[in-house]
Amino acid sequence: MRKSTLKAFIVVCLLGISLSTSAQYILSYSDGSLSHPVGQSVGSETYDLSSAMYLGADKLTPLTGNVISSVKIGLMNGTSSYPVNSYGDLVVFIKKTLDGDAITTQMLAKADIKFDKWNEVTLEHPVTIDGQPLYIGYTIEDANSMPIAFDKNVNMENENATWFAHDGEWEKNPGFGNTCIKAVVTGDNVPAYNVAVTDIVAPSLVKSGEHFSLLAYVFNKAKTINSIEIVGKKGEETVFTSIASDLELAFDSNNMVLFDLSCTGVNDKSTLDLYVSKINGEEVNQSEKYSFPLSCSENCVPRKIFLEHFTSLPCSGCPGGLARMKEAIGDDMDKIVWISHHNGAFTDDYTIAESNAFIDFYGVDLCTAPSAMFDRVNWAKAGAMIPTASNVVPTLGPVFTVSYAGATDVMKNILRIRKGEYSPVNITDIEQTYSGPGKLVVTVKGEKLQVLDGMPAISVFLTEDGLPGNDTHGVQDHVIRYVANSPKYYYWGDPIKFEGDGTFSVSYEITLSGRGWGVSNMNVIAVVSNLDLTDINNNEVYNAEQVKLYDNGTGIDDNIIENSVIVYGANGKIHVEGEYDSVEVYTVDGKLVDNTNLSAGIYIVQVQMKDHMLIRKVQI
Repeated sequence: MRKSTLKAFIVVCLLGISLSTSAQYILSYSDGSLSHPVGQSVGSETYDLSSAMYLGADKLTPLTGNVISSVKIGLMNGTSSYPVNSYGDLVVFIKKTLDGDAITTQMLAKADIKFDKWNEVTLEHPVTIDGQPLYIGYTIEDANSMPIAFDKNVNMENENATWFAHDGEWEKNPGFGNTCIKAVVTGDNVPAYNVAVTDIVAPSLVKSGEHFSLLAYVFNKAKTINSIEIVGKKGEETVFTSIASDLELAFDSNNMVLFDLSCTGVNDKSTLDLYVSKINGEEVNQSEKYSFPLSCSENCVPRKIFLEHFTSLPCSGCPGGLARMKEAIGDDMDKIVWISHHNGAFTDDYTIAESNAFIDFYGVDLCTAPSAMFDRVNWAKAGAMIPTASNVVPTLGPVFTVSYAGATDVMKNILRIRKGEYSPVNITDIEQTYSGPGKLVVTVKGEKLQVLDGMPAISVFLTEDGLPGNDTHGVQDHVIRYVANSPKYYYWGDPIKFEGDGTFSVSYEITLSGRGWGVSNMNVIAVVSNLDLTDINNNEVYNAEQVKLYDNGTGIDDNIIENSVIVYGANGKIHVEGEYDSVEVYTVDGKLVDNTNLSAGIYIVQVQMKDHMLIRKVQI
């Protein structure tokens, strides 16, 4: 008989903890999420397709005397290429052996089957647990395509949850993740607590003794949880403890929980073991663990977070996206280096050709405005999403949408985690010199403090603030900031040549004259990142820094931007000297005003010349 070959997609690690009292209880290796690894047709024929999990005596002996009262089955409706459009009834079974007779079965009629959801099947004949191993699974009859769901966390699958069969021929199929089956146990002595830490999002490098945040996925399979204490160990040595309180983690729910902690006693990169030590203030068994890598070192420096923002004036949702980003950042703007790319489905007068490199590399679906990247890291595990035709789904790359209300909390989580991340690269200086009329030389200096994997590279950007803009959908007038605006756009970066002592120095000459920029509003940004043009998820930013253009005392006057025009404010008016066609004066919030009897303050001046526009920020 022909068999379909399954392809690996995701894996999950399961951490189980229990403590006794009366409550409902879930037995499962799944983390509660639903995913389909690959659209899988079984051809023109149909088959009875089955999946099962094995529960050993170690799982069942502590539950002796309780009953399995229902079974929950997660199903997915294939893919657009291989939809499940032909199938029959679903039959749940509980067996001692996969090839043996069933202890009990329960049918779910075809009309009641729900795809892309969990289906709970209540057993007319519940099974009393006697401590002996069991197989719990299901068969969906006469299916033309793969309906079986697997969980979607990318960790380590459990071999006991990889059983699969075509027409009753069972075999293990590792590489999918864990099959989505849950057994619901009830009884007078069901354990009160059953929690699984299925995944974490944590910094990779922290400084010894400094605080950082860790985001844990906690799957609650029993009583409501109000507080959790975790312990991190290196071998037998405890390196951190943390409590998350004021929670309300309901039965059979998967939740993101933030823990604040600090790390001591770990030098350089180590594998730490995370244990759940207390639930609702009560001690629990610490025999199960979740392992993850963490570098806790003195050889690191505080970092800036590099925010790359996709926006444009024709984008009606972009003002809302910008507001969410500002709300998430809050008082931490001093920790952010921000650059805005005016592309992502729309372009405008501030779009430059170099920004379109994003579209080619990351793909237009990811870059649809309003969207963002933080340090070019894929934040899907922190909740980052991208839009589809009918929904939002976890992002496939570092870019994610900020177009919906939930994006604010996602960005807050990302920033809490990233603020605790330290950098192995120190950008020590951004020097600026003037080599001739309109010739700016930028020299970036720094040092690596640890061995860097991959290909470290440096990029130099210029950005401009205070540009007036009117949303073409009439949403609002606003001042445009952080706009990418550079004639030499080293986006992907030049590989860094480190000296023997780990230092580096890289210089670029940038021609400024004739571009119509407002020097007083401009920033020079330096970014050190990994360089890998074969993988969108392997270009993480190590560190970033920015300085105001010419703010280091070089004595260069703004007028090098356009030697034929001088713009200044005096006596309640903006004065323009030189050859030009027209002048418009705006307030800093983008409103056009008459250039007479101006109050003291800062104004944005647009000077239209023959072949370009000069934009300046001027104070009266």
